[in-house]
Amino acid sequence: MKRLAPLALIAALALTGCVSTEPSAESTPAPTVKPVKETASADIAALKSEAIKAGRPESAWDKNCAAWELPSNNGENQAWANKLGTAWLAAHNNAGCPDAITWPSYYVESWGSSKTGELTIYAEDTESTEWVSIAQDVMCKVSKDSTVENVRVLTVSGDARAHWGRAEMKKTDVC
Repeated sequence: MKRLAPLALIAALALTGCVSTEPSAESTPAPTVKPVKETASADIAALKSEAIKAGRPESAWDKNCAAWELPSNNGENQAWANKLGTAWLAAHNNAGCPDAITWPSYYVESWGSSKTGELTIYAEDTESTEWVSIAQDVMCKVSKDSTVENVRVLTVSGDARAHWGRAEMKKTDVC
């Protein structure tokens, strides 16, 4: 009798229309990039001020992705970089922007590529010591794409900070 009670409860829930809220693999939508938003700079400034007052670090104030935009697609290399960057965001629970990811990834500002096989991540000019962690994380998340060989991290002012590639992946078990 005790074994039938849980089964009866499950049957009753099924008959009332209660279903699991967990998405199935078939119903999970493919990752998409948020469309460019037309947000006034005054609105962005107010959102930033509000987020910082609420305790968000200044580097990660835009966790709702109100101000961030996908880098402009100005050629084949940038299209490739955007594909990889979008895959990286998708691997972080379909984050809409880097600020929606935890530290240190929220230092990422954008990405690009100046040569085939190398993804360049542009990060804020900070004193972070976690540049290699960013390069590793990106490389691990996008390495299924056989066209990427290396990820390098530069500050937005152009200072080289870190590098991680397939050769490093083979030497370690980071991914």
